[in-house]
Amino acid sequence: MYYVDLYWPDQDFVLEFDGKGKYTDPLYMAGRSASEVVYEEKRREDEIRAQVRGMTRVDWGVAASPTRLERRLRAAGFVFP
Repeated sequence: MYYVDLYWPDQDFVLEFDGKGKYTDPLYMAGRSASEVVYEEKRREDEIRAQVRGMTRVDWGVAASPTRLERRLRAAGFVFP
């Protein structure tokens, strides 16, 4: 079981926010190398994707732009009402 950034149960869809700090800031890396962090995140994402209908990742540049965010969500299969 994982915690995710956003989950829409009605669409069984996950949105994850990614920032550079997750892969470069020693606080978040907890003694792991960048390659270890990336590999663990990939495994986590694979397990989440296997349990939901849709998932996508965005950085803060995309998240801050409603147009770009909607485009990314639609491309990943999110259905807007």
